[in-house]
Parts: sequence; C-alpha cells; structure tokens
Amino acid sequence: VFTIDSKTSNILIVNKNACDLLGYQSRELCDSGVKFSNLLACKNKIHVSALAENQFNSEDGTMILLSGKVVEMIHKNGQKIPVSLWIRQIDGHDSRCLAVAEPVERRVAQLTVDVNGIVISGDNEALMLFQLESLDKFIGMDVTLIIPAIQLPAESNDNSFIPKNIRKQRATGKTQDGVAFPICLMISNEESSSEAEIPMFNLTIWVYSNLSGLVVIDENSIIESCNHHFSCLLYTSDA
Repeated sequence: VFTIDSKTSNILIVNKNACDLLGYQSRELCDSGVKFSNLLACKNKIHVSALAENQFNSEDGTMILLSGKVVEMIHKNGQKIPVSLWIRQIDGHDSRCLAVAEPVERRVAQLTVDVNGIVISGDNEALMLFQLESLDKFIGMDVTLIIPAIQLPAESNDNSFIPKNIRKQRATGKTQDGVAFPICLMISNEESSSEAEIPMFNLTIWVYSNLSGLVVIDENSIIESCNHHFSCLLYTSDA
C-alpha cells in the first residue's frame, strides 16, 4: 500500500508489504523523493496518465479512481512484477491518494486459427488453461467453443492490417467443462500464412490468476465502478 502525492507522484508513506514486494526499505522510497510513476515498467510518462479512465486529472493535478488495472512494477533488482493496481483519492485530502498493488500470476498461451476460426494448433499452456486432454483436441475445433465472444479479422485484400479494436480484446474463456474465466488476447498475423490459401492468425492469450476485485457503490447502493476482470470473474461478462 502506498500513499502518494497526486500532484508530484512522490511516495509519502509505504507499508512493509509494498517494500517486500519491490525489495526496498521504506526510507528509500519515502525519503529520497522517489516518484510512484518511476516504479511502473513503462517509462513513457504518457502511460502514467493513460493507465485507466483519466487516472490523473491534468487540469488540477488530482488523481481519479483506478480500478484493478494490471500493470508491471519494477523491483529494485530490475525484475518486472505484474500487479493489479488500485488508486483512489483519499477523502478530505485533495493532494493525497492511496495506491494498492496486489501481485498477480500471469499465464500466457498461444493458439493459431484460420480466418474461419478453426484452430490449427495450440501450445501446452493453452491445453492447461482450457482443460483439454491433448493438443490433438485443439485441431479442427471452432475457437468460439473456448472463447465465445472473440472477434476475428474479416478476410480482405489487405490481410496484414488488423484494426486496433480487433487486435487487442478482453473476453471470457471457457473450459471444456463450461467454467468461465476472464482473458486478454492479442491477434497477429501468422507469418507463414502469406503463402497459404486461407489466412491464419496467432492468438496470444493472457490470464491473470488470484485477482481480487473491488465494487465501488454510492450511498444508494448503485454501482459506480467495477474493474473488467472482476466483473468477468463474477458474471462471466462485462459489467
């Protein structure tokens, strides 16, 4: 847990768990003017303001709620650690925010499908995620049986171009037994598909385990915010 200055991003207070997570002593983070933004893996400063829905208000320097965005933080030894990050302005303190970083386990799987959504191949990680008995089970399977809402690029004269909204997607995966779980996926062109009659695509699938969730409600019990992965985990669909 970090308490940070929303205008400067300096770390004001940090607890022992955060120090253990990143390998620092509290005085190294609090007394040396370390900026919270510098602990994020992406050094592009635009990334800090684009982590989620207007995390920082550039007009007055205040920070707005960030709900469970999965980002990478940098350990003292340089190792990148995926965490689920929550940031919220502290009531009554316009210049202070509370940031909670929870380590998550990231699993990455690969599938290759043709333009019709038929699975050509898959790796062992995908086999484990979707709980299939053997890699042969993937061959000839319709990918919508395991990722029902996936959107594949339409076949066109320029198969090398994949629109951004298709290239990166958040969806729900499904095991052979029907158990649903949230996933992130990226679609890219299969390099060898240029010589094939039917275009093929590589699917890179990310799954984050041990995610906690936070539902923010107002005084009338109306939900104001719920992060994507948590809503998928609870309801198998977007909130």
